[in-house]
This record gives sequence, C-alpha cells and structure tokens, in this order.
Amino acid sequence: MGTKLNYNKNIEIKSIPQLVDELEGALGVNNTDTTKPIDFSVTYIPTNLIVNFDFDLTQNQIDTCDNTVNNFIYNPNYTFRRFFKINNSLGDPSKLDYDILGLNKKRVIIKGELREVGYYCGYNPTANTFSDLVVLEKRTYNRDPIGIATSRDQTSIWYLNDGNSGLTKTFTKYYTEEQGIEEGINRRGNMLSFAKTSLLNGLKEIYGEPTNQSYAFDMLTSVKTEMEYFTQGYTQPLRDAVSASTKPYLTEQIKINVIEQLTF
Repeated sequence: MGTKLNYNKNIEIKSIPQLVDELEGALGVNNTDTTKPIDFSVTYIPTNLIVNFDFDLTQNQIDTCDNTVNNFIYNPNYTFRRFFKINNSLGDPSKLDYDILGLNKKRVIIKGELREVGYYCGYNPTANTFSDLVVLEKRTYNRDPIGIATSRDQTSIWYLNDGNSGLTKTFTKYYTEEQGIEEGINRRGNMLSFAKTSLLNGLKEIYGEPTNQSYAFDMLTSVKTEMEYFTQGYTQPLRDAVSASTKPYLTEQIKINVIEQLTF
C-alpha cells in the first residue's frame, strides 16, 4: 500500500533535492533514476511537505524520516548527487560542447587509434593522475578491407555528481575517402610517437640520461626515410629496418618493443 507522510514545514522548492538526498541516505535507499527518487516521491506545497512511499515503512523508518525532515537545514552550496556534473542540473548535457569547458583530457591510444577520451575536473601533473570524471567518449572504427576508415562509432557517457553514469548516447561519424586516408596518416603518426617513446624508455633504462637522447637521435635519423614511408602506408620497411639495425646500443628487447608499437 505504501506510506504517506505529511509535514507542516515550510521548505523552499530549491531545498527539495538536498532533502531527497538526505532521506535516501537516512533510509539506505539507492537511486538510479535522474528525474525522481526511487521508491518514494516528494510533493511540495507551501508550508506543507508530503512524502509518498511505494512501500510500507516500519515505525523506525517513520521516526527516521521525521527526524530528517524536522532537523533539515538547507545548504545553499549543496550539490545534488543526481545532477549531471557538467551542468549541475537535470538538463540534457548532450547539448553542451564539453570540449571548450577547460576540462582535463585523458586520451587512450591503442595501435594508433584514439579509443577513449576522458574529460576530468582534476589533474595532478606530478603524479600524472586524473580525477572526477565528467564525460567519457569511447570510439570504435569501421574500416574497409585495406584498412581505410569508413566510419566511427562514438559512445559518450555523461556522469552524475554521485559518480554514476546518467546518460549514454552513441553517434556515428562517416568518413569521406579523403578523410579516411587522413585518419590513417594520423593513426600511423600516433604509432610512430609511441615507438619513439618505447625507444627512449628502453635506452634510458640501460644508458640513462642524456646518453639515450643522442642514441635515439642517431637511430631515428638512420630510419628517416622508412618513417616517411610508414606514415604513407608502407609499414613493413620501417619494421624491417629496426629489426636489421646493427646499432651497438640497440638490444634485441628494445627492437622487439619498438616493432610492437609499429604493428597493426
């Protein structure tokens, strides 16, 4: 049947989100709906607060509600946990251009493809760690038989103040032939960047700084032509050149690590 509680208490409408959160916390009720509380609803009328429950409350639960409402103090700085982080409201966040809001971007690149972009409120440059995720983009690419991108599916997830996902939408971007070729060039450029990083890290572990910088420059200079081929789609010459290199500072493990970054 449910329980209906009436309170002769003047609570401003702007206070209702905070009160709902406090009632849910006090009763141990979890909510996944961004538009209304799960299991109960609150109706506001001036000087009269009505709380309707979809289930029967025990006397202890009624006492808990009474105590929560009667001792409620509005906090003007309160952040409603079911509001979206990006706009601190229930308004559709997908209409906002979050790319221009100054959020910190964390990119995940795998085999040259940009697979994820996370938009965070916080970033610690010393530890290189991100915190407080606001929006997450997940991308998958569709390619023709020779590997040229024809389209990209992007799933965007907007997060609530309580850390749960509140909205998910998927968009599809279609590539023209020219755009598909350009995507391939960018992808190979990303792979080269990761290969260079792998080379630097491998040399640093063995020879330290700044020796590894000079070795890396020497190695990259020796395969400059093959790197240009690689960006244009001719991938095997660069892998072969690294594998066949007789540079005395290159170990087999460094070669393997570098080649791994150049493999589709």
